[in-house]
Amino acid sequence: MKFSTLLLFCTGLIASCGKHSTPAQGGEPAKQGEPAEAVKPGASPSAEPSPEPLDTTIQSKVNNVAFTVTIPKGWKFAGMGSETQDDPAVIVKKWKPDLGAQLGGPSVMISYLTKPPTDLASYLQHTTFDADTYVTTKQETLADGFIVAFRKHDNGILVVELMRTKGEAHMMCRASQSHTGGIPDPDARLGWLEKMCESLTLP
Repeated sequence: MKFSTLLLFCTGLIASCGKHSTPAQGGEPAKQGEPAEAVKPGASPSAEPSPEPLDTTIQSKVNNVAFTVTIPKGWKFAGMGSETQDDPAVIVKKWKPDLGAQLGGPSVMISYLTKPPTDLASYLQHTTFDADTYVTTKQETLADGFIVAFRKHDNGILVVELMRTKGEAHMMCRASQSHTGGIPDPDARLGWLEKMCESLTLP
């Protein structure tokens, strides 16, 4: 082999190797398959945001009895089948944010009680929120009913139930939220759920 041919071969080989050993511009070479930004340990992409303002008043009926309740803007009616928000005959109506296929999240449900508890004590006696699973954070008799708040021991479920009575009409508000692994700042969230139910009125 001629000396000039050998020199050209070695020069090409060195240039080729140099392309694979040079770092990418602006820093270290990117590793194949590495995400642009790794999720920090313990972080959850579904972590709860701050509670939304209660700024939308719903006027509707259950069992032909009128009520109002104030919920966050953008929440949608979650009826069963052909039920609509304006259907006055149904006995249960529910609203929640549009979370797509995501499970959990907050919701509020207004229901007409055909067999209401006579008082707070009788309600607590028959509640399904047993002490082995839930902590009772609030139980209070109101002038026209009562309010009770529960949270699961792991803070994965928060529930507020409020009953209001007007004449022969008895309505229950149930505001709840769930999150696998626990809800951040459960006390603040329970307070937010309480305010939602406390907004229930029977005009």
